[in-house]
Amino acid sequence: TEDRTSSTVWIERKHSPIIDEIVRRIADVVKIPESKLYLNQSSESLQLVHYEPGQLYKAHVDYGTDRPHNRYLTFLMYLNTVNGGGYTSFPKAPQECRDEKGYLGIEPKQGRVA
Repeated sequence: TEDRTSSTVWIERKHSPIIDEIVRRIADVVKIPESKLYLNQSSESLQLVHYEPGQLYKAHVDYGTDRPHNRYLTFLMYLNTVNGGGYTSFPKAPQECRDEKGYLGIEPKQGRVA
């Protein structure tokens, strides 16, 4: 769609020992039992997104209230540093979470987690 021009692949943790280990580490960081992070339990598959220059994902909500397994957490990992653009922003973040300019966002840098 015009709202999302990136390329995406979903990877289930049961199909990859590497993805399984990444999910276990995410569970450690956010302090939830890793056993909860299986597809259709309380987790989605790992979503890997690639952006070419000029591609985007417009503002959206990462959950829906009419589904039985709502996304209650989004964990972002940046695999490379982007030179110009690529920010992830949170336009509906509470004011107390914003910087002095009224912005809450993440600059994409390799190894950064949000």
